This record gives sequence, C-alpha cells and structure tokens, in this order.
Amino acid sequence: MRDYSLEQNPIGIGSNCSLSTLNAITDWQKNRHDWTIEPDWIVQSPGVVTAIDIIINALSEPDDSIIIMTPVYGAFSRSILANQRSAITVPLHNIRIFN
Repeated sequence: MRDYSLEQNPIGIGSNCSLSTLNAITDWQKNRHDWTIEPDWIVQSPGVVTAIDIIINALSEPDDSIIIMTPVYGAFSRSILANQRSAITVPLHNIRIFN
C-alpha cells in the first residue's frame, strides 16, 4: 500500500464545480464533521466510478487486495479487477436493531 496523507494529497468530488460550490463543500465539511479542508485539496472527477479507479491506483499497487463490502454496485468491484487488484469480499449482515 502506498503512503497517503490528506495533508499532502487532495480529496475528490464531481467535475466542473464553481468556486462557490467548492466553498460550500468546505463549509459543509467543517460544520457537519469539524473537518477543515481547503478548496484546492478537492480533485474533480467526471463520475464516481472514475474516482474509484483513481483512488484504487493512488492507494494500492497491482496485485494488492482490496476489501469490499457486498452487496455493492457492480462497477465498484469491476474497477478493482480492471486495475489488476483482487477483491476480498466481506458480506454485510442485516442486523435487526428494533422489533
């Protein structure tokens, strides 16, 4: 696994966002999660599957294994395999909390 730090690397969201949208995202992160991020940390992506591909390549090497919780949107698991990684599936369990 590659070393990765949010202090050195940006986070990703959808593409073609205006500065006001980026500022709204940073404000929301601060207000909702008490997490201060800068607009220039945000990397825009044309879609979630493309972003997953970028993340897979940024955080792992070919032949690494990636844990994925199933069931999952099929494109997510296909992205793992298409990037020469193997998927370790961990099934989600339906636990009834309330009667």
